[in-house]
Amino acid sequence: MNEGDDSEAGRHLIFTDGSCSKNGRPGAFAGYGVFFGLDDPRNVAHYLEGEQQTNQRAELQAFVVALRFIHGCMHAIAEKRKQDFFKTTAVQKTREKDAVRAPEFVIAAGNFDDLEKKVEEHAAAKTLRNVNLAGGFAVTIVSDSVYCVKGFNEWMKGWVRRGWKTSSNTTVVNLDLWQEVCEIKTVLDQCSFVDIKARWVKGHATCPGNEEADRLAVVGRNSNPLRYE
Repeated sequence: MNEGDDSEAGRHLIFTDGSCSKNGRPGAFAGYGVFFGLDDPRNVAHYLEGEQQTNQRAELQAFVVALRFIHGCMHAIAEKRKQDFFKTTAVQKTREKDAVRAPEFVIAAGNFDDLEKKVEEHAAAKTLRNVNLAGGFAVTIVSDSVYCVKGFNEWMKGWVRRGWKTSSNTTVVNLDLWQEVCEIKTVLDQCSFVDIKARWVKGHATCPGNEEADRLAVVGRNSNPLRYE
C-alpha cells in the first residue's frame, strides 16, 4: 500500500514505526517515528524513554502518539461543533417573538474561546483545515508492525476479556501502552464523526510514508541518551 492506494482515498494517513539497536540484548536503545507528510511540523522523531528498550515497544509508542493526536483532533472538533451549536441556538432565541425576551447567550470564559489555540496545542490545525466538520474525518494509522496492527484490530478484545492476559495466560507485554491504546480506542469508537483504522504495510517495500516513518524512528533511536552510556 502507498499514498496513492484507492482503498485509502479520502482518508488521512499517519505512518508509524520504531527502531531498536541491539534489540533483545544488553545495552539496547530505541526510538520511534510518526510521519504525517513531507516537511510537516507534526512529524515526530524521538527516543524511547524508560527501562524497556525493545523494537516492539518503540513501534507501539509511535502508534500511541498517533492515537493521541487523533484523540486531540476529536476533542477540538467536538468543541468547535458545540460552539457552533450554541451560537446558532442563541441567534434563534433572540429571534423568537415570545412575550418574554430570550436571555442573551454568553459563552463562559475559557469554554470555547481560543479554539485555534487549543487546536495548536494538539498539533491538529492542519488536519482541521482539511476535514469536513459536518461529516467528520477518517484516519488510517499505517504500520509495518504486525504486533501493533493485529493487536489493535484483533488481539486487544481478547486481552481485555481475559483481564489483560494472553491466550497462554501470561500478562500482556507493554501493558501500560496497550491499556492507553484501549482507552483511546474506546473513546474514538464511540465518536460518530471519527472513523479510525489500523493497516499493515510491508516494511522497506517502496511505501514512501513507511520509509519516512522508519527514517524518523532511526533519528529518534540515535538521539537516545542510552546510546552513549
